Amino acid sequence: MNIHIVDGNNKLGKTPNISTLPGVDCGPGMPCAKDCYAQKFLFRPSVNAAWSENSELQRKNPGEYFTQIAAWFMRHKPVPWFRVHVAGDFINQNTLDNWFGIADCVPETGFLAFTKRFDLDFRARPKNFTIRASMWPGWGNPSRLRRGGLSIAWTQDGTETRIPDRHVECPGSCVSCRACWASPLDVVIRKHR
Repeated sequence: MNIHIVDGNNKLGKTPNISTLPGVDCGPGMPCAKDCYAQKFLFRPSVNAAWSENSELQRKNPGEYFTQIAAWFMRHKPVPWFRVHVAGDFINQNTLDNWFGIADCVPETGFLAFTKRFDLDFRARPKNFTIRASMWPGWGNPSRLRRGGLSIAWTQDGTETRIPDRHVECPGSCVSCRACWASPLDVVIRKHR
C-alpha cells in the first residue's frame, strides 16, 4: 500500500494535502457526520480509492504510513504549506504525535489541521503546526479549548452565536489568504454545502 498526497484542490490551490476517510477516521458522535461535505467526494472512484488506502495503511501499519509521508517530504522540499486531513481527523494520540514528528523534521513547512478530537493532547505541537479546533454550530466547549492553546475555526450556518467580535472571515480560497495557518484570531468558515 502507498500513501496518496494530492498536489492541491480548488480551495487550497497548489497546497499539498492528505486525507483519510470522513466518518470512519473521525471521532465517534461527531455533530457534522450527517452534513459532512467530504462525503460527496467519495463518489469519485479515484478519491475513494486514495482515501481508503490512506486510511487502511494508517490503521494497519502506522509506522509505514509515516515513513512514506516523511519520504514524500524529503523528495518534495521545499514545501511551504501542507494541509493535514482535508477529510478525516486524527484517529488517536499516536497519529497526532507522529504528525508532530513529521512537522519537526521539516520546520520550513507550515502545517494546518482542523480537528474535532478535543480529547487529544496538543501540547507538544511544533511552532510550524497550526491546529484549529473545528467548532460546529452550538456544539463543543470553546473555553476549554482556549485553555488548551487551540485557536478555533467556527462553522457558521447562520445560527452560531459564540463567535468573538475579532475574527477572520474565510474568503473561500486559501491561496490569497493563509489566515488559517498564520492568524492568531479565530476563523469563521461558512458551512460547506
